Amino acid sequence: MKILTLATLALISFNTLAADTGLCDKDSPIDRQLLSTPDGEVEAVVCKQGEDVLVLTDTPVSKEHLIYGGVSIGMPWLGMGLTYSQLNNGRQNFHISATLEGSLGGNGVSIQYGKHPFGNSLFYGGTIREYYGLPGEKGYQIGPSIGLSGGSKRITGVVSINMLGEYNTRTERVALAPELSMGIRIRLFKK
Repeated sequence: MKILTLATLALISFNTLAADTGLCDKDSPIDRQLLSTPDGEVEAVVCKQGEDVLVLTDTPVSKEHLIYGGVSIGMPWLGMGLTYSQLNNGRQNFHISATLEGSLGGNGVSIQYGKHPFGNSLFYGGTIREYYGLPGEKGYQIGPSIGLSGGSKRITGVVSINMLGEYNTRTERVALAPELSMGIRIRLFKK
């Protein structure tokens, strides 16, 4: 346990152990330890590389695949759609949403991708939308998104802020369109 208290402790998951990967210095002491985790005990190889201590396990990353159905209310779009969310070791990794939307005098389809950098509900990503309005009016919107999106409970919600650049074929102009959207989702499938 004395070796675990050195300068920096890095936990890296590999399919092979340290002796096989060459990540440890040849002169550094190598020790096998049982580490307690929330999912039980994990066998690990502990070694020193320079001033850093490496803890290497052969425990694979567990992934969960979740599919949600839900409704969203936005400014100006209302919609219903499906969301795929992936969890790595119980923490959110990313989500993809496809939504059929309607507004006064128009309808559209949007796709949103969100990356969850901290493994929680906070995400950043992008949204793309194709919409149809008045006869002959067709437009495209694309831009960045930030927000909160739940991804592990049976019933969860989403709030996003988008800044979309829009090209309107009727007016042949480009404009920026800010958007606020929120919704509720119910998990349909979990694997």
